Amino acid sequence: MIKIVLDTNIFVSSIFWFGPSHKVAEKALDGKIEVFTSIETSHSTVFKQWFKVECELLKDS
Repeated sequence: MIKIVLDTNIFVSSIFWFGPSHKVAEKALDGKIEVFTSIETSHSTVFKQWFKVECELLKDS
């Protein structure tokens, strides 16, 4: 499995745009890649909101 480290910019981009960042987010949520972040990022409000929004978007698609 591919392992990647993402920063906050990727999370924000995946919410508002459907380009490469969104594709990375979809693969992470589908379990095709393993995502790592810093502790600061993973505990941030942005990360929690991103995960919630991405899950909702995938349910609706």
